[in-house]
Amino acid sequence: MEATDTVPTFLLFAFQGCHAPGLLADPWARQDTLQEVRPVTIPLFLICMAAASMLMATVLWWREVAKTVPMMLIAVSFVCVTAFLGYQANDVYQNTPSFETFLNGGNYFIAVGEFSFYLLGVFAMLFVSFILVWREVGWETERNLMLLSTGSVTVMAVCWTFFSAAVWQCL
Repeated sequence: MEATDTVPTFLLFAFQGCHAPGLLADPWARQDTLQEVRPVTIPLFLICMAAASMLMATVLWWREVAKTVPMMLIAVSFVCVTAFLGYQANDVYQNTPSFETFLNGGNYFIAVGEFSFYLLGVFAMLFVSFILVWREVGWETERNLMLLSTGSVTVMAVCWTFFSAAVWQCL
């Protein structure tokens, strides 16, 4: 049980699907949790586009092309992550979960909220990467943040892919 305290909720949901435990749900009981899940396909495309554009931006930046091309790709990634967060916020707003939903089967909403919280860190890194490439602060600083931003967006895209697969298995 202690291991579940350290594993992010969205990863538990990604691997356990509808049977991931809610906040107070008994993890050993086979109870129905949230069977009606929200769409995850549009956010999947957005996060995959963000990862692809960051990969291309890093490669092109590394090849020392004109800085406007990597900046545009970083901006595309930034916009995709912003759209992802906006889509999820709108989804939660339209389907406001009640307190009972969180206690018994709110694993989907909790997982999305936690994923969005981690994505805010990626959001900040993308913004700082854009500023650093624009201002040309130094090769090592730019390289380190570009690699960190690209890696984090790619990891989040892989996690959301698993999350989407779990949601699709629940339908």
